[in-house]
Amino acid sequence: MNKPNLASQAPTRILASFLDRCHRQLSEVGYCYLRAAECPSDLTPRAFLQQFGRLLPQYDGAIEYAVKSTQGYAAYSDSRSTNDLKPHTDGSDFEPPPRWLALAGVEAAACGGGHTLLVDGYQWLRSLPPKLQGAVTHQRHWFSSSQGIHAHRPHRVHKPILDQPPSQPPILRFSYNLLMFGDYSAPVEQQNSEADPLIQEICHHLMVFHERQHRAFRLQGGDLLLWDNWRMVHSRTAYRDRHRHLVRYWLSAPTPKN
Repeated sequence: MNKPNLASQAPTRILASFLDRCHRQLSEVGYCYLRAAECPSDLTPRAFLQQFGRLLPQYDGAIEYAVKSTQGYAAYSDSRSTNDLKPHTDGSDFEPPPRWLALAGVEAAACGGGHTLLVDGYQWLRSLPPKLQGAVTHQRHWFSSSQGIHAHRPHRVHKPILDQPPSQPPILRFSYNLLMFGDYSAPVEQQNSEADPLIQEICHHLMVFHERQHRAFRLQGGDLLLWDNWRMVHSRTAYRDRHRHLVRYWLSAPTPKN
C-alpha cells in the first residue's frame, strides 16, 4: 500500500463500495483484513484509515509506531521484542482508549512466526459465568503500569474491565500482563502473580477462550489489519526473524454528524 496519497481526493464509486464493505466487516465481526492485492491501487494506509477516524498520537507521541525488534527488550513481553505478547487491548490507561487499531505490514517474519491473533472480547464476556460477569462490570482496576519499562507513562484510569459509558458502545479494557503482574510489559520469566484469585480466574478464562477462538493473521508487506479496539482482544506469537516490521496506527471514533 506504499502508493500516492488519496486523502485529498474525492472517493470514487469503487472506493466508496470498498469502504462500505470494510465498515460492514468491522460492525459484524469486529475486524477487517485487507491483503495488498485487494486494496485500491492508489490508496495508502493513512489515506484509508482517515476514512474511519482521526489518527491519534501513541505512547511515544508519534502517529506511526514501528512494531519491530529493538535492542534492550529481549527479556520482556513487549511489542519491541521477538517474544509472544499476551492478550490485551491498546491504550487501556487512556480515557477513552483508541477506538480503532490498525497494523500495516512492511515485512513478514521469514521464520513463519509473528502472527497477530484476534479474539472477539464481547463473545468472551458473554461466555463468562455470572460471578465473573459481575466482576468485569463492577470491579474497578487501576489501568496504569506502576513498575517496569512503562512506569513513567502519565496515563491512569480507574475503570472496570467492561466500561459502559452512556450513548457509546461498551469499552473493553484488558491486559493480561497488567492485571496479573502489574506491568504492561512484564518480564517473560515472571510467573508468580499477586493478583487476587478472582482476577486470576478472569484472566485464566480469557486465555482458554482465546486459545480456542482466536483468528491468526501473518501480515505480508502491503497488508492491512484494522479492528475495533473496544471490542477485540489481540496478542502475538513469538518469532525469530528480527527483520519483521509492522506499522501500528491508533484512531479515534469519528465525531457524530449533526
